Amino acid sequence: MTVPVSTDIATAREANINAWADAIGAGNADEWRKCFSPGATIREDAFGDQTVEAGELRDYAATVFESIKIDRPTFQTIIHDDERTAVWWRMTGTAAKPWPGVFDTITPGAKFTFDGVSIFEFDENYRYASQNVFWDLRSLARQVSPEANALELMQELRHLHLKHLDTSGRFVEDARGSFAKIDELHSQLLVRETAG
Repeated sequence: MTVPVSTDIATAREANINAWADAIGAGNADEWRKCFSPGATIREDAFGDQTVEAGELRDYAATVFESIKIDRPTFQTIIHDDERTAVWWRMTGTAAKPWPGVFDTITPGAKFTFDGVSIFEFDENYRYASQNVFWDLRSLARQVSPEANALELMQELRHLHLKHLDTSGRFVEDARGSFAKIDELHSQLLVRETAG
């Protein structure tokens, strides 16, 4: 059972949430880091339950902000209880440059929109003590990274192979279609690389 929080606590938490959103919209990693307590951590579900430790937070944000230029997030829902706050947010923006370890190839200028949920715990000063983040990396990848699209098609192809192993005729047709898509994406990549 959740316990509702007072208006004062909700207001103080939301002031930090808004400062966090402002920093994202400005692409300012230093201001973004100030929204977190010194020992805070982030758990990123999108990256296989990766934890970003306190000492890595500022550089993590800087890398994200250099790769994808995010408009100020909008909030769909904010829910408080006595221990934490859940925020359903929407982020839009434009791809800028590769995101090391995530998107080795990116389409500069590609527009994106994706939703996620952050669950925040707060310290005594209403800064984030922890953030658990849930969002769909594949959704962003499909919008900004041709390479990610090709990888997704390869994974789809592997799935088709396992699913249709005993019906080779159907598998061959599915495989041809997938390979045609992959070839098309690789051609697009080569054209971009040649043009650049």
